[in-house]
Amino acid sequence: MLSIKEKLAQLQGERSAPAHQAVQPSSDPQGMAELELLAETTPTGSVWRRQRHISQALAPMVDLAACSRLAGMDLALIAKSWDFRDLAAKDLIFIDTETTGLAGGSGTYAFLVGLARLHQDGLAIRQYFLLNQGQERSMLQAIGEEMGSAKALISFNGKSYDVPLLRSRFILNRLPFAWEASPHLDLLHAARRIWKGMDGYALTNLEREVLRFQREGDVPGYQIPELYFTAVRSGQFAPLKGIFQHNVMDLLSLAGLLVHAQRRFQLREEPQSRDITGIVRTLIELGLDEMAEGFCQSHLTLRPDAPWPLVMRQHARILKRQRKYGDMVRLWEKWIGNMATFNLEPYEELAKYFEHIAHDYGRALQIIERAWQRLEISSQMGSRTLATTALYANLQKRRLRVSKKLKKLRDHEGSAYDG
Repeated sequence: MLSIKEKLAQLQGERSAPAHQAVQPSSDPQGMAELELLAETTPTGSVWRRQRHISQALAPMVDLAACSRLAGMDLALIAKSWDFRDLAAKDLIFIDTETTGLAGGSGTYAFLVGLARLHQDGLAIRQYFLLNQGQERSMLQAIGEEMGSAKALISFNGKSYDVPLLRSRFILNRLPFAWEASPHLDLLHAARRIWKGMDGYALTNLEREVLRFQREGDVPGYQIPELYFTAVRSGQFAPLKGIFQHNVMDLLSLAGLLVHAQRRFQLREEPQSRDITGIVRTLIELGLDEMAEGFCQSHLTLRPDAPWPLVMRQHARILKRQRKYGDMVRLWEKWIGNMATFNLEPYEELAKYFEHIAHDYGRALQIIERAWQRLEISSQMGSRTLATTALYANLQKRRLRVSKKLKKLRDHEGSAYDG
């Protein structure tokens, strides 16, 4: 029976390899030299490994030098986790796998695992290749030893796919899997938070929209399992060269996304207004309120055409958390002053403040009356809609409540004066 993921792949015109295929390997593998694979003998068996060093000249679309200079604070912001605060770029290991199926499960295994480490002069990549399943234990052991030298993982969808898959294979091979508690930055999650409103978050889409490059002649992911099984059956492995390059490109793109994410937080790469929410929320959740406030102020300075509601809302929430009520009031008033079309939100927030925090019911009522007058003007200029009716109802409800509180306060003050 096909899994849901396999059915979806078929509906999209993609052929997903079954989670498990009985493949009879060839006894005479050819093409290993073309793939630049070298066999290493280990106590548990042979391991096929390919080593590549990607310099800046070979990958001009990714700023590898900038990536190698990433500091712990940069990583903490991108990951939204203080677990990365004391780390540096040299402590990271990038991971990407090519597997025998899209569905996952115990029958799916990784036949190519790419690991990369940053150096000042580029990216050092080691690709571990599984010639046949009899070598899986030795390959996993070598991978485990190399991963053990790093302090944190960087992946794309690795939390949901790569790492759980490797964990299951380690367990099936009775090997310890020691990276459960390691800091893990999944750039798919970070991308969804930092770059809002994209058409999709496939890695190739992020390459096109964020990194500004597009792969040429790349092997489609859904073809990879079948290409591997064909090579294992025939013993002709040279046709897998495109898969090895696909894996290298995935790893390079992870480095590129780290750099662009860092630039968003440093305002060195001007964010779209739609991205402000995710960035500011990240700063707030990390307790960096002042940095979040500065980010909002800087964005309004750099982008005078920025949508006021979006930025003002975030800025005002920060000021409210900090209990900087005077600044918050001035900000809501500034929004009202710059308002081209009617928006109830700043009036409502001001009324809430004066009613519930300052207990200045007279001022709260003044704000409500200003909103009512502005809504009247807005209604006269266009047709009355259900949304407009709801705004009137909201204001009337608030007006009646505040009026009662104000009357009660004045009656109390009057009786106190009479006494």
